Amino acid sequence: MSGVLILLVSSVVLVLLFSALGVGAVWWALFGDKARSRRCPRCWHDLSGTPGMTCGECGHVAHHERELLQTRRRWGVAIVALVGILVVTGWARLEILNASWVGFVPNAVLVQLPRLLPSGQLPTWAQTELNNRIVNGQLDGQQILNLIDVLDPGEDALGNPDDWRTLTLARATFCLPAELASVADEPVASAEVRREARAKFVSARTGRLTLLTPWIDVVLPTEWPVGVPPVAGVRGTVWGTNTEWRIRLHDDHSNWLVGDGMSALRRQPGFGALQLPIPTTDGRVQATLEFETRRRDDGAAQWNPWIPQPPIVIDAVVRPLDLSHMQPSDDAEITQTAREAFEFPVSIWTDDNRPAGIRFNTRAFASPDYADMLIGVVLELRENGVARRRSHLWWPGSSLARTGWEVDLEDVQALRRLRDLASQRGALPADPDGGNSIPGWTMSVRGDRLMALRAMGAGSHNEASMRFWSGQFETPLRVSERPETAPNRVFRQESRSPAPGLPKQK
Repeated sequence: MSGVLILLVSSVVLVLLFSALGVGAVWWALFGDKARSRRCPRCWHDLSGTPGMTCGECGHVAHHERELLQTRRRWGVAIVALVGILVVTGWARLEILNASWVGFVPNAVLVQLPRLLPSGQLPTWAQTELNNRIVNGQLDGQQILNLIDVLDPGEDALGNPDDWRTLTLARATFCLPAELASVADEPVASAEVRREARAKFVSARTGRLTLLTPWIDVVLPTEWPVGVPPVAGVRGTVWGTNTEWRIRLHDDHSNWLVGDGMSALRRQPGFGALQLPIPTTDGRVQATLEFETRRRDDGAAQWNPWIPQPPIVIDAVVRPLDLSHMQPSDDAEITQTAREAFEFPVSIWTDDNRPAGIRFNTRAFASPDYADMLIGVVLELRENGVARRRSHLWWPGSSLARTGWEVDLEDVQALRRLRDLASQRGALPADPDGGNSIPGWTMSVRGDRLMALRAMGAGSHNEASMRFWSGQFETPLRVSERPETAPNRVFRQESRSPAPGLPKQK
């Protein structure tokens, strides 16, 4: 029996029980006190031993003998009971059926509800209430730990964002109970006690999350051009606040695709691109993937060593896709649209490992005129003509689907020089989006057919004709300083064996 049905049945039973008591009270009030002998119809004094029609108690004179044999009606009790029935049934309609009453469920009961009910059938209202209490800090530290224990699937991996438990556990992973939060102007002694309690809670939560099995999902395209290596989307979850996963082909030259531990929460697997072997003549793709995870202790600067996970075996069939009709397309209007998509200045961050990041807007190609177009771009930041950072981007035209991307090259030392030059340019312009041009640096944007093919996984293209942007342009590089750390990068590429002295890509 599903959780919804269990709660609905129990709620209906309680309402029916109360209603039955109300109906019984109404029946008793109207029919339960029948006359067994003569009695006064006004004060109900027993007249069985009194001759005549006059009550010796209140003086009421009955006109007929049958008046002395009336059933006593307690109209007040009947009305109160009837009103009670109407109120309860109305409350059942407005409160039980829409679950507004769940706000009165104690935290301890709500946390255990996933254990009491089938895990995949927890009602939406219960999920919403549980998530709200986590986000608002209404659950204390022990209740958060209990919830993690309740959501633990054991040997199974939990991480699919379509599973409500994933999002709830993610909130429990990053939340801070209200009683552990810092308090302004708190006495030193009390603040130290709170800090120690917070550290103890974080340590206990980390210990529980470490035991959860990592989850990884590799999504192959259903069809792909013959003779071209297919690209799979990858997303993964490694439970904890500082975690990463990485995956690659089990061969001698493939690079790692590294993902943030919570990248699966982005839902769409098209962000990270993993290139697979060319399908056989019958369309079969066979590969073994290496999968590793790692963690970083709270407050630590260095990561713990990578931990190998069970390998992932790919054995699937992709249908051959005829792209003879896929034609290059470029004109002044399309190139201008591409310029608009990449007209933003490069962001300069304070991070030494990530000094610069590109900005772009795919909405420039959102017009219906580009419904039959796939956009694949190779973007380079060049110093005196030498590529210092190379990014691949792809998305379908006339769509708001998420963009796939990867960083193919990143010379951190050169990007630090770019940051130093930006600092020497002085104050920012009045409009930060205008940026400052940096002498010797340019941005090159080139349409690429192979990158455009990757966009097929982000949208549906059934048109008889298909095209991709094949133009290119190069502009002076403009930068805009951001006095803050770089946002977290969901995916990155890492060399299998970095050359000595070269920094890893971040």
